[in-house]
Amino acid sequence: QMCIRDRLTHRGFAVSRKEAGPMGSAFFVSCLGTRGEDRMSESNLYVSFHGGTGAGTWNNIHAYDAGGVKIGKALDKSSLSKHVDLRELRGFEVGPDGDLYVVNAFEEYNQVLRFSGTRGDDGRHEFIEVFAELDTKSNPGLIHPFDIAFSPSGDMYVSAQDTNLVLRYWGPNAKDGTPGKPMP
Repeated sequence: QMCIRDRLTHRGFAVSRKEAGPMGSAFFVSCLGTRGEDRMSESNLYVSFHGGTGAGTWNNIHAYDAGGVKIGKALDKSSLSKHVDLRELRGFEVGPDGDLYVVNAFEEYNQVLRFSGTRGDDGRHEFIEVFAELDTKSNPGLIHPFDIAFSPSGDMYVSAQDTNLVLRYWGPNAKDGTPGKPMP
């Protein structure tokens, strides 16, 4: 049994069963709480899974109810652009704008993805954009991003596993800089 404390509401959850796909394993767990009307349900526990290729892989965020019963995949893969492949999902967080930000870290996909905070009719979050990504000239430190957090002022921080850096970006509501771009 594992006890998980929610970063948003500080409620505790006990998880007594572990699930893993044939080529992947659980990585990050968070209970995403409501940040406005029609946002993510307070009772959903989100777990990111990553690894492997093919139809049997779990490269997505999976939603569970507070009792640990699987609800289904949380990210709408059909809405992804052709330049995005969900493969090494790591940390995720609800941003100050209420949208869901997900770290994707597979080979050339060194990205922070932005999904709608409001779930569609199918219960999944629709892809909005690649919010930040590796660029050898303007953003060279974002190699194998690992986790994400937002400061009280709305700035985004992303840790990168291969460069041992914590990178700071203009948040989605930035007024002094371009959202998703590195801060000075």
